[in-house]
Amino acid sequence: SASTEEESLDDIFVVIVDDSTLIQNCILRNMKRIQADCTTESCWNYDGIFETIESAMPYIRKIHETNQKAIIVLDEHLESKGGVLTGTQGIRWIIEELGYENAIIISASGDNEIGTIHLSLGASLIWGKPFPK
Repeated sequence: SASTEEESLDDIFVVIVDDSTLIQNCILRNMKRIQADCTTESCWNYDGIFETIESAMPYIRKIHETNQKAIIVLDEHLESKGGVLTGTQGIRWIIEELGYENAIIISASGDNEIGTIHLSLGASLIWGKPFPK
């Protein structure tokens, strides 16, 4: 039905890309705190937790193709879990190749210089490490 479709377009898909399970959990906790502070009725979906850009790409492409809103939090260096692409390359792909306009991108590299590069490429904000409480 139409109303079910409309409700699903109000969902927010949270995508976390970090090669550390500890950091993934910290980001997840922070996102749930932010969600608790929101007055919106949106349903937040936390299925998108990945260790590399490569593993996240099919998921990001799918939610983009279905016009979903997303909050994408990504680290820069993901090689410890076999990632070849960096967060910088991931942001370029999301913005330049996909043209994902419904996505808020958060840089979570912990490196101010990298964060500044991420902002210049279209990230919305930088979360330094340790993460804001």
